[in-house]
Amino acid sequence: MINCDPDPKLSPLAVFRNPSYTRMWLAQLISTIGDSFTYIAAGILVYQQTGSVMLVGLVEISAAIPAMLLGTLAGVIVDRFNRKKIMVVTGIFRGLLLFLVPVLVRYNLAWMYLILFLSSALNAFFQTSYDSVVPEMASDEALCAANSMLSISSFGSTAVGFIASGLLAAYSLYIAFYINAIAYWVSAIILAGIIITPIKSGEKTNAFVVMDDLKYGIRYLAKSKILRSLIIISVLYALMAGMENTLLLPFIPGTLGGTSFEYGLQEGLTSIFYVIGSLVMAKYSGWMRDEAWVVYDLLIMGGMTIVYSFSVSVPFAIAVITLSGMVQSPYAVAWITLLQRNTNREVRGRVLGANMAVRNLLMVLGIMAAGLADMFGPRLMMQVAAWLNLSIGIVALITLGTRVLAKTPRSSEPIPQDRAI
Repeated sequence: MINCDPDPKLSPLAVFRNPSYTRMWLAQLISTIGDSFTYIAAGILVYQQTGSVMLVGLVEISAAIPAMLLGTLAGVIVDRFNRKKIMVVTGIFRGLLLFLVPVLVRYNLAWMYLILFLSSALNAFFQTSYDSVVPEMASDEALCAANSMLSISSFGSTAVGFIASGLLAAYSLYIAFYINAIAYWVSAIILAGIIITPIKSGEKTNAFVVMDDLKYGIRYLAKSKILRSLIIISVLYALMAGMENTLLLPFIPGTLGGTSFEYGLQEGLTSIFYVIGSLVMAKYSGWMRDEAWVVYDLLIMGGMTIVYSFSVSVPFAIAVITLSGMVQSPYAVAWITLLQRNTNREVRGRVLGANMAVRNLLMVLGIMAAGLADMFGPRLMMQVAAWLNLSIGIVALITLGTRVLAKTPRSSEPIPQDRAI
């Protein structure tokens, strides 16, 4: 297995020498600011109008179901068509959809769920394309730094968006959706300038070819032990994240008696520390093998989430969950780097799409489980999510254990191939 072991003389900022990578980084920075506005605004809007954890969870379900249903199809499309065009076109249409939310939701809250559903369907194609082209923007030695810098772009902008949207909640939540729409359009314009090599499929796309590509993607995953392990870890993590993310809002304002601003502050500070963790990963990822980063960070996250679930004061809870953000980033960076390094360019979309589909299925189940907080209370369900988090670390240790303490700094598992792609 290739370790994320950068040349110590290579600056993490070296990836920005590629103009296309810089454009992708900037586009994500802008679009994620918009995403965070919608994420906070939609949750607060539903909670203010209904007071139901289940309906707050339905916001996330509306965003998760399309990816669950279309993830594998998105992977096939991404592997057969121009990935840049997919990112640009989906960005334009997502902006149009979000622009309609303030107009339609005043008549019926159901419109917001429908628009979030359609926007997420487009995002399944966008995100699969985006993640598929990252390895083409950086050298092998700089790939981990490239993913770390993208994490900084994503969560740094999220911090800004969460804090700003928390303040905006006191004025007008509807403006948040306009901001997101504009962010998508600006991002699409920036991405139109990137340069990537188109995929050459060699076959006309039809239903039979799509099915054949799907079958090949399944065989490809089945032949790689490391990919199977990464998918298992990812989907279990999604189950936990679906529960935890849904419970964060009722836990702070509800269980601990906090305010909407404190909830937004918690999310913003967590994102800031996520950025700090990404900076550490960009510079010092060679301290451990990628597998070790995944395992140890999951175990630490599990312990911190358990402490959070038993907290009794808002400041203490915010402090704990904020520090956990610094641990989440190395896990996420190491996970995606491992997957990218162990997947051929021509099939990367299908691997990412399959993971997206199964991951979002488990996330939906986690969100639905969080709805039980209406019956058992947010604290008890948060504790269930916390122990699940720790259990995922144990699963990772079992599935990746032989690689965690391996002394060989750089090794490689053969990438499975059973036909020319």
